[in-house]
Amino acid sequence: MTRFTLWNTELDLALLSIPSEETLAQMDEHADNPNHRFFSTPHGKLHYRQYLPEGEIKAVCVWQHGIAAHSGAVCKLGNDNFTNIGLLARRFKAAGYALYTPDLLGHGFSEGKRFYIPNGNYGINRSGLQHFAKFISEEHNDKPLFLMGDSYGGCLALHVARIWQDHPEKGPTNFKGICLNAPAIQGDLPSLPVVLFLRYILAPLFPENTPPFMPHPVSPGELRLGPYSHSLIITSCFMH
Repeated sequence: MTRFTLWNTELDLALLSIPSEETLAQMDEHADNPNHRFFSTPHGKLHYRQYLPEGEIKAVCVWQHGIAAHSGAVCKLGNDNFTNIGLLARRFKAAGYALYTPDLLGHGFSEGKRFYIPNGNYGINRSGLQHFAKFISEEHNDKPLFLMGDSYGGCLALHVARIWQDHPEKGPTNFKGICLNAPAIQGDLPSLPVVLFLRYILAPLFPENTPPFMPHPVSPGELRLGPYSHSLIITSCFMH
């Protein structure tokens, strides 16, 4: 670990060096100029990016990236076209949504062993997301809160949401739901005709409806990792 100072915060990072001020400024420009903050956990400081719309905040979203990624991942395509967080932040802010994107431990500018799940225990990452999201919910306790995630981050969001679903007293009162992009889960898909019907007929015609044969919530036995909702998994698998 090497001691660095970023955004007026001293950090122990598993990096040989940090980007130059010019590179950091360019990263911020591509990522739509976020505010940089830090959140303390028992396993190290989490760095996160904060995006606030100019007008009234309609809702708050916490987005968790996946393994070997970070909260500022973005590519610039042409003059004003961006991918990943660059696109997400711009769209959310324009729509009036506040967005918070924490770096996992060991990723981005968060402390921790580089690109490793701490102690091989996903529960540490889950706990970090759970407490961070609870902290953000308290900052915006009058606004709806949504958990979001990509890949491993989507798996963590599922686990946190399940805890809050089963034990509402542990979660924020303003928690309203989750939205996932290709979550890292293992589940049993139905037969091919059912998959094709759901993907190409039912999902395009009724993107916001849950079929009556897909109850919510489901038994933990339906998914071997991160059980939460059939309708959620169908949307994630078939619409992305």
